[in-house]
Amino acid sequence: MALAHKHLALGLFDRSISEWRTETKLALEHIQKSDGKTQLDIIVPREENERKLLAKAHLREALVLHEESQRLQRMCRDLKAKQALAKVLKRIQESTVEDYNGIKNEDDFRELDPPDIIASTKFQLSITHPDFGQHGVEDLFKSLGPVAIFSAKRHWTAPRLIQLQRGPEGEGFGFSVRGDSPVIIAAVDHNSLADLGGMKEGDFIVGIGDKDVKWSSHEQVVRLIKQSGDFINLKLVTPMDRNYLKKPGKINQQDKGSVSASSSSGISSGQPSPAGSVTTAHVTKKLPWNPFKKSATQRDSRDLTFDNVILR
Repeated sequence: MALAHKHLALGLFDRSISEWRTETKLALEHIQKSDGKTQLDIIVPREENERKLLAKAHLREALVLHEESQRLQRMCRDLKAKQALAKVLKRIQESTVEDYNGIKNEDDFRELDPPDIIASTKFQLSITHPDFGQHGVEDLFKSLGPVAIFSAKRHWTAPRLIQLQRGPEGEGFGFSVRGDSPVIIAAVDHNSLADLGGMKEGDFIVGIGDKDVKWSSHEQVVRLIKQSGDFINLKLVTPMDRNYLKKPGKINQQDKGSVSASSSSGISSGQPSPAGSVTTAHVTKKLPWNPFKKSATQRDSRDLTFDNVILR
């Protein structure tokens, strides 16, 4: 409302009555309303003195409303902390003061409050809750990895770099992987390249070459390992507490079955082969049925045998 009084005052100061059009006089008649007691009864000025008097009254009212808005902003608990709003209110108030000081001050005993400005709008205000799904955002903490694994509750060693290179005889790397997001080292062969390079069972693969694989799936990691050829560059981290990696119903190594589907790159895949090269012999112990216990067949996909990829 303070800005409405200010703009109306500047419009009255800008042009004389002789330059007004009929639409201007009709607008002044419809946007102002006077009570006739403590307010000026001038709605449409007929003389130049009345025009200046009405303009000064509106500009003076704008200053009063600006000061009131600043007071409410300082008193409100939610608004007083918003420094941007305080700067805007102060800048507008200073601009109105400059306009008021530029007017020639003359003593006038008829200085009263200006007529009220009748607010009018073509828009219906309504409270609309923000829809955060309209604009996609990127998680700032996504680069840290899955929260369930890479959280403050876990303690890790510093990331270490392991470089493995096959010899002229084409020997394998000697480790297998399981799970996804992130992929875990399932087993390391004794005296293999991986064992000599410092790889340990239970390590997490967080990088292959220059690529971050914390969020990569099992298939993506295996594809990157195959594309590396005879030389592979791995970045590993080791959990300080390995107890949470141990599963209660762990299957013996003898019962896992052998995976012998070899490829030209020396990487064995645990996917079922139509030729029958993959043999599995799971031995499960029959337990009494408990309705409150999850079935033993509902296992995590990271522990399934066909998810293991053995790099020989």
